[in-house]
Formats: sequence, C-alpha cells, structure tokens
Amino acid sequence: MPAYRPPLIRPLLFALLICVQTVSAVPVIHDLGIYCDSYKGANGAINEGVRSDRRTVTSFFSENVYAQAWKIEIKVRDVGGEQATLATVRQTYEEVAAALQPDDTLFIYFSGHGAVDKNTGHQQLLMCDEKMLNRDEWAAKVALLNCRLKVLVTDSCSSFLNKEIAEGDEELLPWNSVYHLLMGHKGFVNVTAASPGEEAFCTQVGSYFTVNLFNDMQRYPGWTEVFKETSARTADETMETGKAQHPLAHSLGEKVAAGDGLANRAAPPAFVIPDSNERLLTEADLQQMSLTELYLARNEIAARKRQDFKTPMLRKYFGSQPWYDITKTVSDANLSATESKNSLLILKVERSKGGPLLGKQPPAPDTLGRETAAPDIFPYSSRQLLTRPAVESLSTVNLSLARNEIFARHGFPFQSKALQRYFSLKPGYQRNPAMTDPKFSAIERQNIWLLEKLERIRGGAYKWKD
Repeated sequence: MPAYRPPLIRPLLFALLICVQTVSAVPVIHDLGIYCDSYKGANGAINEGVRSDRRTVTSFFSENVYAQAWKIEIKVRDVGGEQATLATVRQTYEEVAAALQPDDTLFIYFSGHGAVDKNTGHQQLLMCDEKMLNRDEWAAKVALLNCRLKVLVTDSCSSFLNKEIAEGDEELLPWNSVYHLLMGHKGFVNVTAASPGEEAFCTQVGSYFTVNLFNDMQRYPGWTEVFKETSARTADETMETGKAQHPLAHSLGEKVAAGDGLANRAAPPAFVIPDSNERLLTEADLQQMSLTELYLARNEIAARKRQDFKTPMLRKYFGSQPWYDITKTVSDANLSATESKNSLLILKVERSKGGPLLGKQPPAPDTLGRETAAPDIFPYSSRQLLTRPAVESLSTVNLSLARNEIFARHGFPFQSKALQRYFSLKPGYQRNPAMTDPKFSAIERQNIWLLEKLERIRGGAYKWKD
C-alpha cells in the first residue's frame, strides 16, 4: 500500500492561519514603570515624591491612552516598593523586551535616586536594595530593541524641596498630543531629568521634571517640542535653589512618515466609540474604559447631533474633531432609541467607577439659596487623581467648591457661612468644630494642589460672601 500523504489543504490552512494572525496583530503600548519609593534612612526623604510620580504616570496612561479607539492594546508592568530590586527590575525588563513586536511602543519610566560614577562618568540608578543599575548600558540595550518606538525616561538623583511646582498655564489637548507622541513617532526617545553632575529635585507631589514632562506631553504633539518646554520650565523652577537642573535629551526620535514600512497614523481616530449610534453597547464594551473615555464617549453621541456644549473641555475636544460642526443642522436632533440606551448605559458605568468625570456644576451657594444638597463636582476626588482638562473646565467658584469638597469629607468647620450652609445640606457632612488640620491622603493632597494651582492661575481663590 502506498504511503499516506496528507491533503495539501492542511499545510495551506496552517500557513493561512499564521498569516492571518500576523496581519491581525494589533500594536501594543508597553508601559514599564520602576518606582523606587522604599529607600531606608536618609535616602527615604524622596519616597513620598516618588509615590506621587507613580500616581502621575499611572493616571496619565489610564486617562489619555484610548486602547479601544486607537485599536491597540496597552500592557502595564509596575515595579515598586521593596520589589524594586536590581534583580527584579532586570528580570521584568527582559520579560517585557521579549514580548515586543515591530510596531509596538515601549515606554520605560524610572523614579528614584541616582549618581554619577566619578571614574567612568556613567549614570547609575539606585534600586531599593541599594544596588546600582548602569543607565548608559541599559539605554544602549533599549536602543537595539526591535520595536517602532522606545522611550526611556529617568528622573533620578532626586533631592527633596518644599517649593511649589508651577508647571505652566497653557491649555492641555491630550486627545491629540498623546496619540501623536506614542503612535506617530519612531526611534528612541532617551531623556533624563538632569545633566551629569546636577541634582534633580522633587516635592511631595512629585518631581519638577516629571510633573512638567507629563503635562507637556498633553500639550505638544512632538517630542522635540515637549522636551524644549519641559527643560526650560524645569530649569526655571529649580533656579531658586541655587543649584541648576537642566534635563538632558540623548535622542528624541522622529515622526513616522508615510511609506516607511510602519503604520501611517496621521491623526487619532475620530470617535471614541465609532458605532455607538448604530448598535446597542454592552457593559463589557465599557468596563476597560477610563472616566475620561466614558465621558467623551457619552457626549459624542450628542455631538453627532451637533449639540453646542457649554463645558470648556467638551468644546475643545469636539472642536478638534473634523466631523463636528455646530453651524450645520440635522433633520432630527433627538437621540434615537439606540443612542438613548447607550447614553444611559455609559452614564451607569461612569457612576459605577465613581464618576462621571465632571458632574453638573452647582451655582455659587452665596448667590442662590438652596434647600437641597448639590452632588459633589468630583465625587471621586478622595480616591483617584483629577485630570487637568476636567479641572480646567471649572469656574473660579466651582474650583473652590471642588477643593472644599475634600475638606468637607474630613468634617472641616468652614468659617464662611455660605460654605457652612452649602455643606450642611450634604448628608455625609459631619462638622467637627475641633478640626484644624485634616489628615489628607496622598491622593487628596495632590488633588488639592492641582485645584489650588488653577485657582492661582485664575487670579486667586473665590471670595465667599457671608
């Protein structure tokens, strides 16, 4: 009997499957964060600042990277606390590096102490087990990785200061800028917080370099612009210490051009959920989305009907979309049954996550008598970081209310009669006459700092009438 030969269709199908898997693979953004916040002894002075950096970076990625809309995946690996040892950091990096594909983005961020080797001039990063990682050697390895974009940001050799971080007052446009930085660039972005021989400085709400960098990344669509602004701002803000801090860029990558073999992404996708006006969404569609994504997705349903938004954040966001034009009219401005159900479902998921991102803003309690309690502007501000675009949408009055909401949760006895009346209507407010120094959590302190910063930009806190 002749030997059995399998039909040709099997190997052909197998080859086709491999081809389909290769073509259908989506780009991945790998976010590798290393946060050395458990130093002992004198080195521990910066631990709280490093933890604030961690919250800043984590919030940046969770609120500004829209995996579903961008048709990508995001994979986050954090190494912090006592786990931030040299061995663990090396192992985690090798695992992430081994998973990279040619169209991926690798974003590595380090916050902690560092030093310069006097004999070799090499920068060393200090892990929590007091062992050093040679930054220059690490950067050389990162540069050789086979992925579209590598970003290495190290904020090291930090010294603690008790000085305000200004961070600038230019508006943030993260929905455009962040996309272009992470998806529209290639090569190696390799930057560190200070030049050789200099110190980098931090406060309890994070380091000067990190706070400026991650805010400027929400302002400018190119790495060259981002670094120019961050470098100048960091140098200016630390000048009063008497010690210069000049961030250093070894390389800043380049923009992806059409025809270079990589996906050409000239602009971010036009919609957060492209078909929310056509099909019924499910909670599974929404559960991985951030408060920012959900807020924009819900409002884009109304934006399709040319709604003219009053909230500054929504006006800026939809004003940047080529399809949105409030000068045009539509035959039926009412939502369809599908759109109405989707809008209500998104709002339900927002509330389940502590949102929405930005609630209805109440009138000033000293200009309008109220008999019912107004909901908190930011009901989640004691549990997670506020975003700058959401805070920028508030009037001076509501900036003050949002800040005092945090105080009210601790029973703070307001001196203003208007604030006393306003918060006395809230069922959760328990006034404590002896409360003089609330024990705020780290998240609350960071949110109060942001709200106060916007108040200063607006010319000062609102003056309540009694």
